[in-house]
Amino acid sequence: MAEADQSASPRRWRPSRASVAALVITLIVTGVLSWLCYDVNDRNEDRLLHLQTQQTGTVLQAIVPSIETPLASAAEIAATGHGDPAAFKDYISAYLAPHGTFASASLWELDGATPRLITVVGKTPELKAQPAKMATFLAEAGSRTELSVTGPIGTSELRLGWAFVSTDKAPAYAVYAETALPPNRRAPSPSRDSPFSDLDFALYLGKSATPSSLLESNVAPPLRGRTATVVVPFGSNSLTLVASNTTQLGGNLSGWLWWIVAALGFLIAIVAAVTTERLVRRRQAAERLAGEVQSLLGEQRTIAETLQHALLPKALPQVPGVEFAARYLPGVNGVDIGGDWYDVIPVGPKRCMFVVGDVSGRGVGAGAVMASLNFAIRGFVSEGHPPATILDKLAPLLSVAHDKHFATVLCGLADIERHEITLANAGHPPPLIISAGGAEYAKLPVGPPIGVANGHGHQAVTVTIPPQATLIAYTDGLIERRGEDLETGLNRLRTTAASASGSLDSVIDTVLAGLAHDGHDDDTAILGVKWLA
Repeated sequence: MAEADQSASPRRWRPSRASVAALVITLIVTGVLSWLCYDVNDRNEDRLLHLQTQQTGTVLQAIVPSIETPLASAAEIAATGHGDPAAFKDYISAYLAPHGTFASASLWELDGATPRLITVVGKTPELKAQPAKMATFLAEAGSRTELSVTGPIGTSELRLGWAFVSTDKAPAYAVYAETALPPNRRAPSPSRDSPFSDLDFALYLGKSATPSSLLESNVAPPLRGRTATVVVPFGSNSLTLVASNTTQLGGNLSGWLWWIVAALGFLIAIVAAVTTERLVRRRQAAERLAGEVQSLLGEQRTIAETLQHALLPKALPQVPGVEFAARYLPGVNGVDIGGDWYDVIPVGPKRCMFVVGDVSGRGVGAGAVMASLNFAIRGFVSEGHPPATILDKLAPLLSVAHDKHFATVLCGLADIERHEITLANAGHPPPLIISAGGAEYAKLPVGPPIGVANGHGHQAVTVTIPPQATLIAYTDGLIERRGEDLETGLNRLRTTAASASGSLDSVIDTVLAGLAHDGHDDDTAILGVKWLA
C-alpha cells in the first residue's frame, strides 16, 4: 500500500546539469555585459560632459574680444584726444545698457600715484567706493596688454569690472567699465540653442569655485551629481565653470542600454531565438550611432565653415575704376574655424583700403582673434590712418605670449586714379602684380607679425600699378606645401598667374586650380584687385 502511494506521487522536476550550466553561464555573461554597458555609458557621459564643458568654456573665452575691443578703442580715442571727455562719451555711449554691455563706463587719467577721474557715463562705478582698490586695479591694468578683469564688486548691485589702459603716450588713460551680474547671481533658464541648454552650471571668476567669486548660476550651488570643471583664461583673470548634465548627453538609449541588455540576457536563457534578435538590434543600434557620429561631424564642419564665411564680407564693394574678386577655401582636414580673412574698405570715391590676414592656429580662439583684428582695422581706417600706422596700432592688441596666437597682415591703400598702392607688410607673403609684361612680386619691407614684438615698426612702400594690371594678395595656404621650401611655392604661383587670362574671376579660379593639391589642411584666402584702365 505504501509502495503504491509512493509510485502514484508525482516526480519533482529538476533541471539538468546542462541547463543549469547554460543558465548560470548566460546569467554571468548577461551580468558582465550589463555592467560593461553601464560602465561605458557612465564613462561616455563623463567624457561628453567634460567635452561640452570645455566647448562652453571656449565660447566664454570668445567674449573677451567683444569686451576688449570697445575699451581699447575708447582708450586710444582718449589718448589721441588728450582725455577729451566729450569724445569719450560720444564713443562709449553706444556700448551702455540697455542696448549695450556695460552698466557704467568711466575715463581715468593715470599720472601719479592716485588715478584722476575725468568722466563717468551711465551708473556710478561700484569700485569707485573703494579708492585704494580702484587705484591698485588701474595700476595693475596699466602694466598689462590684455583686458583686466575684477569682481564681483558692489553692494546694491553686483558687477564685473573691466579695464584697459592706453600706454603708448604719457599720461596714460584708463577706461574702466562695469557689467551688471544677474540679480541674486541667478542666471535665467538657457535657450535651446545656448551652450548651457543641457547643463546646470555655476560660473566663478578665478581659478577655483569659491562662493564669494560666483558670477552666475542657473541652480543653487553647489551642483550635485555628475560634474565637470574647466578653468579657462579670461583676460587677466580666469573663469572656472562647474557644470552637470540635466539630460542624458549620449541619448536616452545609452542610459537605458544596460537595463535592456539585462532583460535580453535573461530572455536568452529561456529562448535561443532572443539571442539572435538581440544581436541584430545591437548591430542596428551601433550602425545608427555610427551614422549619428558621422552626421554630427558633418554638421560641425558645416557650422565651422558657415561661421568662417559669416566673419568675411558678404559682398565686396563697388569702386569705380577697379574690380575685386575674392575666394576663401577651408582646409580639407579638421572641423575647426580658421583665422584667414580678407576685407576691402572704400576710403573716399577714388581710394580704397584692402587687407589680407592670417591668424596662426585654428578654432574659436583663432576666429575670435581674426574678428577682433578685422574690427580694429576698420576702426583705424575710419580714423584715416595709413597702412603702416594701422599695423603699428594693431601690434599692442595681440601678444603671442598671452593670446597664444599671432597674425600676418598685408595692408594696402589703393589710389585708383594715380595707379598707386601704398603697401605695408606684417610678416605676410608678398603680393603678386600681373601686367602685360608678366607677373612679379611687389618689393616691400617685411615687418614683424602682429603679436610678435621686436621693437621695430612697420614701413610702407608705394608701388606704381601698370594700366589694366591685377594685384593678387593671398594667405600662405595657397603656396605652402609640406616638405617644400617657400620659394618653390612662390615660383609656382607666379608661373600659374602669368599664364592666366580672361576676367578677374577667371584669373582667380585659374590660380586656385593650378595650386590645388591633395591633403592640405590650411585655409586659403585670396583677394584680386584689377584696374579697368
